[in-house]
Amino acid sequence: MPAAEEEIKAAEEEGIKIEYLVAPLKIEGSRGKVNSITCQRMKLGDFDSSGRKRPVAVENSEFTLNVDAVIAAIGQVPDMSFMDAKSGVEINKWDCYNVGNVYKSRTANPKFFAGGDAVTGPDTVIGAIAAGHQAADDIDAAIRKANNEPAYEKPAQEKIDVPLVIDEETTEAPQAHMPEMNPEKRKMSFSEVELGFNREGAIKEACRCLRCDAEL
Repeated sequence: MPAAEEEIKAAEEEGIKIEYLVAPLKIEGSRGKVNSITCQRMKLGDFDSSGRKRPVAVENSEFTLNVDAVIAAIGQVPDMSFMDAKSGVEINKWDCYNVGNVYKSRTANPKFFAGGDAVTGPDTVIGAIAAGHQAADDIDAAIRKANNEPAYEKPAQEKIDVPLVIDEETTEAPQAHMPEMNPEKRKMSFSEVELGFNREGAIKEACRCLRCDAEL
């Protein structure tokens, strides 16, 4: 299941029961209201072309859950319904932009550049920021080329020598645990779950040295 371990743990603390390797078969209801969902248990079979084990249905393992709401959350895809077919921008089978036309972020239409989740699918904020930097570099390069201007050259990075000094007396300290709202309270509201450090805890956490300069 593509979820961070802490998110799974937090969900379970709030009373969420996770059914692993289960596939929905049908949803039933009456008068426009859902009342049950029938599922089937699965097992992992042989590896597929993507390198993952393919789920295989377990015979006679169907079961029905009485429910009053069903939320479909099977993935994230960009909504490309606004795109005009005449734009010349290509959309692939994953509903994402096709890029790589001379420049990494340029679409099939040379006037349009793209990046982020609309190119890669669901990714991190850092990935989106990197895509923004890439698009900015590509747009600058395209404009310079169109104006017959020389390509931009980034200035050389200033070299900084940081002496490697390891204090043998330094005591290793684990990362401070972030205080959180009680699960029984947080599942009944939309208030911030992480409560923040107190003054003592914040200072203690800030004093932890991660030794960014040490190459061990």
